[in-house]
Amino acid sequence: MKKQFWLTLGLVSGLGVALQAHPVHAATITLQSDQRLAQAAGEKQSGEALKAGTSWRVSQAVTKDKNVWLELGRNQWLPVEFPGTLQLTKETPVYSAPTIPASVSKKLAAGSQWQFFDVQLINDTLWYSLGGHQWINLEDAQPQSGQDLTVTPHDTIQVQLKNKDASLDYLTDKGFIPASNSDLINQTFTVDQQIDQPDHPAMYLLKQYTHVIAWISADDVQEIPDTPVTFTQTVAQRQSVTLRPSSNESSFYLTDDGLKKAKPVKNLQQLSGLTTRRTLVGSDGSQFDLIEQAGQQLAWVNQKSVQKATMSVQTNQTTIVYNDYGKSRQYSYRTLPANTNVTYYDHVTDGNTTWYSLGHNQWFTLDSDLNQMTPESLNAQTLTLTSATPIYSDTDHKQQVGQLAANDTATIEAVKTVDHRLWYQNATGWFSPAYEVTKNWHYQDQPVRLPILMYHDFEDTVTSNIYAIPAAQFKQQLDWLDKAGYQTLTPDQAFYALTTNYLPTSKVVWMTMDDGYQSWYRQIMPLVQDAGVHVTGFQIVNRMDSNWSLNPSEIKTLMAAGFNLESHTMNHVKLGQQGDYTASQELTESKADLQKQFDAPITTIAYPYGSYTNKTENLTQAAGYQMGLAMDNRVATLSDSLYALPRITVTPDLSKQAFLDKLQ
Repeated sequence: MKKQFWLTLGLVSGLGVALQAHPVHAATITLQSDQRLAQAAGEKQSGEALKAGTSWRVSQAVTKDKNVWLELGRNQWLPVEFPGTLQLTKETPVYSAPTIPASVSKKLAAGSQWQFFDVQLINDTLWYSLGGHQWINLEDAQPQSGQDLTVTPHDTIQVQLKNKDASLDYLTDKGFIPASNSDLINQTFTVDQQIDQPDHPAMYLLKQYTHVIAWISADDVQEIPDTPVTFTQTVAQRQSVTLRPSSNESSFYLTDDGLKKAKPVKNLQQLSGLTTRRTLVGSDGSQFDLIEQAGQQLAWVNQKSVQKATMSVQTNQTTIVYNDYGKSRQYSYRTLPANTNVTYYDHVTDGNTTWYSLGHNQWFTLDSDLNQMTPESLNAQTLTLTSATPIYSDTDHKQQVGQLAANDTATIEAVKTVDHRLWYQNATGWFSPAYEVTKNWHYQDQPVRLPILMYHDFEDTVTSNIYAIPAAQFKQQLDWLDKAGYQTLTPDQAFYALTTNYLPTSKVVWMTMDDGYQSWYRQIMPLVQDAGVHVTGFQIVNRMDSNWSLNPSEIKTLMAAGFNLESHTMNHVKLGQQGDYTASQELTESKADLQKQFDAPITTIAYPYGSYTNKTENLTQAAGYQMGLAMDNRVATLSDSLYALPRITVTPDLSKQAFLDKLQ
């Protein structure tokens, strides 16, 4: 059982908790068990031991490796471990989903205690999950005591401290308390919030970029005259880029009034296949590059954070793409055609071999010995079939000499590529699962783009739950897809589209649903049957037979109606926050359980909450999955890792144009 502590929390309405080190307006924590401090967030807890029952004031919160850490003092950190218990000091509203102000379902009384199962920092606010669709954030709690202070917006201005002795303050439910102001003189800050105080000057909230610094008296700052920056845009030859791992710049969008701060592009440093060809040069000397991926404009980013790649090599033969360059590398199901000029982002030398990076988990080499199409080079001494596959006398597929059934395991004797598809030879002849799926498809001149739509629950009417779509709206979306000429794909078809660059038609979409809600059976199955579309459902194994989830009989009926079944883990845990053993068990046991119960190949995992790391991707591949699905809200492309494919969240009340725009 994990350690727990009580949080005694009191926030002032209107204030959030920042993503980077800055004041948290939680008064104290009281430890429920002995714990050791860490010197920095994310490091080993090997410092001073704190006793159970002692209380400590929290001053800051940060995220580190997707975990939330609290600072109790300089170089004194503790992780938020859960499940834990909240002890509320104020009446607190409950939301059905984070960040949705209109979704208040009830209020919790001051002094009440509640167990929480998850903690997330979203848009600079700490959110706690009480289970199901129940979330609270303590900045919306109503003050019960302390000073009556109200935060109001202020026209955005730039300021500097008047002198090095200016007093900075943190704000808690007890009012303002002193904070350090070291090394802040001559620095520039943004002010966009203030607190008016009777008989005292107003207090300004100082920020730098996205970081909150502290509060300061309006008398202790001087406004910097606003000199508009003008930009000149230049267009050059497209270059491949990566974002420097150490960069922490904001993202921007361009308006007639210049650059405006945009919402952060999730994991921008982790995305592959990024390019730029447009640059903004400011009158103040600043330069910003427009970052794109597969033609989609993502954001303008300070050029200091952009590393441009002008490096390219030409393949001299069909070249295997691996998931790594080390001894544990495995074939990624992709190849590069011979005599093709390939742009790469990075390269390393391992022994006498040079390896080139196409992006995350995609490596190739020109070494001919490592590009031999052999079972050994492809880690394919055996191959388990996901569907019935004919065996031919040769790769010209003219004469059938045998048949492999779904779930059969074939021993591979040789491998070769024909028309961008892999063919395998066993004792009987040659076969190609890729060919069988794509034989009536067309090879694409441009890299394939595949929108993967993500749904959850379905309701009769619109509710406050952003993950519940009215069934009537889903029916309407099916009609829009049909009239726009879209063809829906199965998991197998999606896999081969992304590994061969073949498509059945120029417009394709993969429709996915998470969790296993009964509404799939009651409301969605008839709509899917009438429309004749493919839908993939991701089931949580240990939620079957619960009061809201499907039971095995209903799942079998859905599968008979054309639904594809895939895994959503055993217990719906955040895989990116688990140790290797737990994550591996969630992956392997859910795959084995579903395959045994429903006699169907399980080839794809949808990561709960979109939580994954590089290690998760490796564990997913090791567990025998072909694909892993995330939640990055954009179209999937050939440059994406097969084990971190982005999906697009479908929310209620989308117009036809807004829905179809998501597919572009």
